[in-house]
Amino acid sequence: MKRILLLSVVCLFGIIKGKSQVILNEIYTDPGAGKQEFFELYNTSGSTVPMSLDDYSIVTFFELGGKRGFYVLDLPDLTINPQGFFVGSASIPFDCQSLSGSTNSNFSWNDAVTLAATNGYLKKWVQGTENIGDGNPFYDEAPLPPNFNDFFYRRTAAGASYSI
Repeated sequence: MKRILLLSVVCLFGIIKGKSQVILNEIYTDPGAGKQEFFELYNTSGSTVPMSLDDYSIVTFFELGGKRGFYVLDLPDLTINPQGFFVGSASIPFDCQSLSGSTNSNFSWNDAVTLAATNGYLKKWVQGTENIGDGNPFYDEAPLPPNFNDFFYRRTAAGASYSI
């Protein structure tokens, strides 16, 4: 009986350990002059198979000039190695803190051609009802500025500084 129970526990642990999870490991939110935002994901899997990020999205919220809304970054169909890191940034190369000209980014959310070619996108949605033809009666898609570098918007209201 003990052997059967032990074997069952070992098999169950093997099934659970085989599952992977991607976590938001780090974000650089306040780039300042001449620096760029970035985020880093980490794949916790102990598997040997890389994981596709095609089914992952990052959503951040903003309040600008009396308007509220959110950004949706649908991650590109790129892979992250088991126990590996994946970086997205506002540009490649990018500068942050004391690092200049880093090319350690897997993609830039401002590179629309690469995003489209890898099944990803970045969209801005603003609260409103001007265009119900987009299938969203409460938010309207709005254009993003070129070289968009405020994906991680810092809220000034009471409560959480960032909503991601």
